[in-house]
Amino acid sequence: MPFLCGIDHYTQQSYEHRKPWVLDKIKQLASIFTIDICAYAIMSNHYHLILHINLLENRNLSDSEVAARWQQRITGPDNGTATTFCECLKVENNSRSL
Repeated sequence: MPFLCGIDHYTQQSYEHRKPWVLDKIKQLASIFTIDICAYAIMSNHYHLILHINLLENRNLSDSEVAARWQQRITGPDNGTATTFCECLKVENNSRSL
């Protein structure tokens, strides 16, 4: 059985260093998308999440805000590529309407 976190009892290899990675990724994704983390549990071979999707915040996002958030998921926040990506979407949408 593969180990996500914890100690592999067969090899005695520790994977505890992965737990902060998993938690950081969960927090990052929640900050990008309109998701609140209500509870979580990270175990040796799986994790559980109880999430709340903030529909009101979600509905208030513009198309460019949604695109920027998806771009952050790929590239990370504050590196300037999200704006470029949004500008590309505007150009693409404008060329379709011609």
